[in-house]
Amino acid sequence: GQFAPVKGPPEMSTNWVKALFEDRAGRLWIGTIGGLICRQKEQFVVYYLRPDRSYCDIRSIAEDAMGNLWIGTIGQGLFQLPHGQPDKLHRVEEYSEADARALFCDQDGTLWVGSWGAGLFREHNGKFTSFSTEDGLPSDRIQSIINDAEDRLWLSTDNGIVGIEPQVIANYQRGRSPPLWCQHLSLAEGLANRGCSGSGQPVCTRMPDGRLWFPDYEGMAILDPRAVTIKPLVPAVLVEAVLADGKELPLVSNGELQVPSSVR
Repeated sequence: GQFAPVKGPPEMSTNWVKALFEDRAGRLWIGTIGGLICRQKEQFVVYYLRPDRSYCDIRSIAEDAMGNLWIGTIGQGLFQLPHGQPDKLHRVEEYSEADARALFCDQDGTLWVGSWGAGLFREHNGKFTSFSTEDGLPSDRIQSIINDAEDRLWLSTDNGIVGIEPQVIANYQRGRSPPLWCQHLSLAEGLANRGCSGSGQPVCTRMPDGRLWFPDYEGMAILDPRAVTIKPLVPAVLVEAVLADGKELPLVSNGELQVPSSVR
């Protein structure tokens, strides 16, 4: 019933631990500001994100379906450790942002990246696509990403909790599609504070009963996704022209059009 310090390499004992992640092989990955540490069978291995072993603030870790490890940082971007290739640790240049505060890999092999100021990023087949408030998200500052039992994504942000269907994002085309439709939960839905907190990983969690737990600046927020229905947005109808007998009728100031009953 007591906590005891864990003996490990200097990178762990002299630096803040900001992220913890257990991969499918049962290895524990520890993110610090001095390096990425892997613990397996009481042995520790340190991976340095930078060749000069300089400061690198690791905040998030995720594993994809291929066993590749993704490492998100604050200020230094996104890194990848390819499965079985420890000497190939590299910065992901395709991800242009400096912050990768939240990471999540779904069952379809898609990597989701939450940035701090640039919105949500979707990586699929090596291509990153960004989605922001300009596309319909309530916030561009994302603290955590998790899915529910129906594989809907839930984001904790500095402007409440956001639920969205991955397929809605996959089908979205900027400039051609209507704004992203998502469920935005904030003060009116019971949050004590619209700002969700979190400075590392894990920030949120899913319980065995399916409920999601998120921290905010006032305490804990518990969400049952089964009680939330994300309904598709019904677009407003815009009439651009009216044809009568094949001819377009001129616009009138009061918005009313009158034609004989025999006109088609």
